[in-house]
Amino acid sequence: MPYIGKKPADVISTVVDSTSGTFSGEVAAGSLDISGNVDVDGTLESDAITVNGTALATVIAGTTVTNATNSAHVLVTDNESTNEENLIAFVEGATSGTGNVGLEMDGNLAYNPSTGTVSATVFKGNVDAVDGDFDGTLEADAITIGGTAIASVLSPVAGSSSIVTTGALNAGSITSGFGAINNGASAITTTGVGTFGSVSSQNTAKVWANLNGSSFGLRDSFNVSSASDQGTGTYNFNYSTNLANTNYSIEMGNSFNGTGAWACFDSSGQQPTTSLWNMRIINRNGGAQDSAFCFFAIHGD
Repeated sequence: MPYIGKKPADVISTVVDSTSGTFSGEVAAGSLDISGNVDVDGTLESDAITVNGTALATVIAGTTVTNATNSAHVLVTDNESTNEENLIAFVEGATSGTGNVGLEMDGNLAYNPSTGTVSATVFKGNVDAVDGDFDGTLEADAITIGGTAIASVLSPVAGSSSIVTTGALNAGSITSGFGAINNGASAITTTGVGTFGSVSSQNTAKVWANLNGSSFGLRDSFNVSSASDQGTGTYNFNYSTNLANTNYSIEMGNSFNGTGAWACFDSSGQQPTTSLWNMRIINRNGGAQDSAFCFFAIHGD
């Protein structure tokens, strides 16, 4: 409808009384109160816009922006095979409660889907695992095995009088005070040398010696604490560890110097005891004679 020739007040009155109105130019008014809908094909510009009495910026911040910041759910995809180190996200600022918090990550905390491995520089707290594989040092204030303190589990090795095992015992050394090794009918095999204070087996010599009877001196011996020259061709040997009884066997010998001489003991003189025996070297004429090489070995209890 044309508004030519009418005053502004008459124009507004005519529009209000009509079902619709079209303005091709600008509308200037001190205030505009519209109870219905407004359709603007161009730009709506205003110094300030309110929605039901609340500033538009506040309304938007309370809906669109807040929901985007505080998303309750995110889209997660399955990854169980890729061999890669994926950083693990955690909440920021050492937050201990729920609420609007951000996410952070650290290059030292990662998960590998291919191996199922979680990597970090330090783990703190309780660890309940089926198996543990430590490339470095395992340090703990206390360690239990099956609920028993490790000291109690290892006490048979550390200081007990015996070790019971159904497998191999592989040790660098077995020291004094270890106790008994009951090997049953099995063999003990070593590529080194065994040093013993005494051996209870009947198959090994309890005492043996190699003596220079001419210049007098022991070349080598076992379980001999000392040897003494008792005169021409007569030598005493004292044992480091006494034998159990005198029912032992003495194997003896000496070097042949061309005149003939035999090692023996004089049954009418010093008899073998549990702590010593007396060797005599007798020549073919029945007289005593020194010998450069005198040998003996004793078997028994």
